[in-house]
Amino acid sequence: MSGRNTGRRFGPRQLVVFSEWLTWSDLFANLPMFVLDRIRLLHVTEERFIPPDDFDLDTYLKDSFGVIRTDPEKVVIRFDPSLERFLKENIWHPSQDFSKDKDGRVLFTMEVGGLTEVMSGVLGFGRQAEILEPKHLRNAVVEEIKAITENYGEMKTGIPAEPGKRSSGETGKR
Repeated sequence: MSGRNTGRRFGPRQLVVFSEWLTWSDLFANLPMFVLDRIRLLHVTEERFIPPDDFDLDTYLKDSFGVIRTDPEKVVIRFDPSLERFLKENIWHPSQDFSKDKDGRVLFTMEVGGLTEVMSGVLGFGRQAEILEPKHLRNAVVEEIKAITENYGEMKTGIPAEPGKRSSGETGKR
């Protein structure tokens, strides 16, 4: 993703809605995705595109949490009990399974690839979600939270990054 324009022959395979419109092309060995909003100019050619009969996008993406394909791994996320109904009302992944820990918190388990998409989703739940497994994903979330905290630190906003610490000039009156 260099931001520069490139020319490509494109044989569309299928359109998928996943936060943006995406399409895959069979003219490339690794079946890349293209975000339709980034296509600036199209030329229709006389070249015929005949998709292979043995390709099934659902099978291709079955292990992915979204559209990023990586080897599947066991993921365990602990959620606040208040989210149980919401979580169970949705199909997040075909491998999903729910249980509870000894404190009544929801344990959500799945075997998925595309862990950057998992991380993004979990961060959206804020303090109501905690990744327990795999360890490297948990560590990546911790590093992301540190970076987010730096964005909101005292130097940039005047708000203390540490609970109970006051920035200079803050009166404490609300």
